[in-house]
Amino acid sequence: DTSEVLSRLKQILSNATSYEDTLNASAFLAKLLASSGQYTEAIEQCVDVLANHLGETFPTDIQPSDTLELLDSTLLQVQGMTNEQFAMLPQMTDTVKLNAMRFLTLLCSYTHVSKPSMLPIVSTRMLQLTLQYGLSDDTVVGLAMTGLSLITFLENIQQGYLLTKISSFLIEKSSNKHGLRAKLGAIYQDQSRFYIEPFQAVRETYIDVYKSCMMAGDVESAVNSSYFYCLTGLHMGADLNVLGQNLEGLFQQMAKHKHLPIYYFAMATSYSFTALSGSNQLKDYGIKCCEELSSIGTSTNNRFLMWQIDISMHFTNCYFRFYEEVYDCGTKYRSAKAKRPMELMRLFYEGISALVLARQTQQPNYRVVGEQVIETFKFWVQNNSRWNFENKLLLLEAELHYLNDDLEQAVTAYTASINSANQHKFINEEALSIELYGIFLVENKLLDAGYAQLEIALQKYLDWGAFRKADALRKFMKVISPVELREIRVHSP
Repeated sequence: DTSEVLSRLKQILSNATSYEDTLNASAFLAKLLASSGQYTEAIEQCVDVLANHLGETFPTDIQPSDTLELLDSTLLQVQGMTNEQFAMLPQMTDTVKLNAMRFLTLLCSYTHVSKPSMLPIVSTRMLQLTLQYGLSDDTVVGLAMTGLSLITFLENIQQGYLLTKISSFLIEKSSNKHGLRAKLGAIYQDQSRFYIEPFQAVRETYIDVYKSCMMAGDVESAVNSSYFYCLTGLHMGADLNVLGQNLEGLFQQMAKHKHLPIYYFAMATSYSFTALSGSNQLKDYGIKCCEELSSIGTSTNNRFLMWQIDISMHFTNCYFRFYEEVYDCGTKYRSAKAKRPMELMRLFYEGISALVLARQTQQPNYRVVGEQVIETFKFWVQNNSRWNFENKLLLLEAELHYLNDDLEQAVTAYTASINSANQHKFINEEALSIELYGIFLVENKLLDAGYAQLEIALQKYLDWGAFRKADALRKFMKVISPVELREIRVHSP
């Protein structure tokens, strides 16, 4: 009973007679609050301990200009430092600073989920303590999260990626490699690597992180790794039959260890999996609808959960061509620039939806959003990862060419998008590109050619394991063609 444990912990804190007991009970309380989804309270607990016991205070009102200035000054301190130079720093011995690093790591975890504007201030403080007092096990967290902050706040991809690689170097060099992997894996999951390296390659590292977490006895971090393996698999076109098995194993782990926050995140991912595959293999795990999950996210101020729900809704509705729902859901995000990899996935679905709606309605607001999305993806393709983003940009450009009635350029872009998705092993986006190309051909009176493309798309969806999506496409094909749809054999899971 979480409430019972919380009550007892607060009694322990009020009666604690030693410094060490106070810190240990406070850390446990913060973890318990976070595990029950109370991230705001967990953040307050850590901030209180840091201020009242460890001499580390934080501003209550965080201004964007202050954050950027702090990141700039931190970047000047570490710019040019190599792996070896970091490794040669002395070990941190100051007990107060070691404990501060411990609570700052917890604070990184919770602000990353619930208060991202605070993350750069926390992570750069860890880096500054490391440079002044030496290395600790928590240094790898400070490096990685400062790297992520440099990317998401300053758009300094290369320097942020470099700090991530230094963090990885320190982990691999350590005799406590598995423990450090678990410590970092609980929070970070190598997100900065997604900006540079192929999505599929980064996803496979979660298997190694999971194994390290189990070897270190850190079940919570192992569950986190399992979740991110499932989440990234969904958006990268992993075989949905296998993904269903992965999700089922994840729910079994969470039921055993009562890991509530990840349980809700996994439900959002499972919503999309079930909608696309039509599988009922997760029916025994109490999957909640997105409306229920949204209520939970709102009541606990869990921004990360709300974000995951919206991404799942964007993803699913775009594949089923519910474009107005995608566009309307994206309204809340348009004042902020998409910077995280999963935000770019959400933006991709919104861009497709906006451009299709612009063509269907001729309303200029849809065109504006679609063109803005294209400019964002141009930046990411030109400056970061062609592998991860090229096919998406090409499909967006194909839809813009179609909107502009430049049909020849549209055909070129559709074809290029299909080839790029195939080359870079995104079968889900390959199927989507072929489907939209087929619709383009049908709408331009090239029925036979369009129908042939839709048949190819149908087979791709089946190969992916998206059986319910394939059924929806099959129904659409029967409507547009007087010819009886050729049966494509389905091997259900």
